[in-house]
Amino acid sequence: MTPAEWTTAEIELLTRLWKEGLTAGSIAKQFPARSRNAIIGKAHRLCLPGRVSPIKVGDKPIHTKQSWAVDRCRWIEDDPLINPTFCGRHTKGGPWCDEHRAIVFKSSEEQAA
Repeated sequence: MTPAEWTTAEIELLTRLWKEGLTAGSIAKQFPARSRNAIIGKAHRLCLPGRVSPIKVGDKPIHTKQSWAVDRCRWIEDDPLINPTFCGRHTKGGPWCDEHRAIVFKSSEEQAA
């Protein structure tokens, strides 16, 4: 099955909605025959500008593995299967910030207690 070609009208609508800041899911609702992933793929092929993820938990953004710099804490704060959010604080070169490193590397006396 070959993918349906995009019409000029569809490309113009996608470009306008993308620039207005609508999410890919919201844009896909305007195109019944196109999935959210099709919208993302076409936006990428059209070289439309990337955007900050609109997904947030309260006031704290969700950090995904792709967004990690080497100096960010990788401590998982929520259920990794349902809502994997990470600490994201600066580290001193390791995978965890000072607070979470202290939890991971408790002394043997603390673990026995």
